[in-house]
Amino acid sequence: MVKSSTPKLWKIATLVALFAFVAAPFFCRHSSDKGTHQNEVHNTVQNEVHNELLYSGTIRYSGSGQHTWVNTKLWRTKEGRFVGSYRSQAEDGIYSGVLRELESVGDRTDFSWKDRYGTGTLEVTFSEDGGSFSGKYTNENHDDYTGSWSGERN
Repeated sequence: MVKSSTPKLWKIATLVALFAFVAAPFFCRHSSDKGTHQNEVHNTVQNEVHNELLYSGTIRYSGSGQHTWVNTKLWRTKEGRFVGSYRSQAEDGIYSGVLRELESVGDRTDFSWKDRYGTGTLEVTFSEDGGSFSGKYTNENHDDYTGSWSGERN
């Protein structure tokens, strides 16, 4: 895996992705009051990144075989790299995290992920049309926290 040589860009992209995750209407579908402020935030995010890709899918934990839903949101930065966010359910509640592209070769893209459970890598392969992906994740701090991660475009 290739480490990024631009930590400042990573910090900015992470903040934009995290900010968008919290504010974007995608995760507020059930809410009918999408206020002016929320729309302004969404528009600001859209000016910073393009090609928003929304996926609904499943995370499956290797050890237990249990699985849960995951909503994954990806964007391409102006530099052509992916940044993103995700939201999922754990035994102790809903959690969210951020994604950052490390390397992309062909239809495979390697990401770093970070959430309240730690950090790790996510290796995904996109379908030819980009309509779905499947992959596997690892946790840098816990060898037994591995599994699969998949998504289909909304």
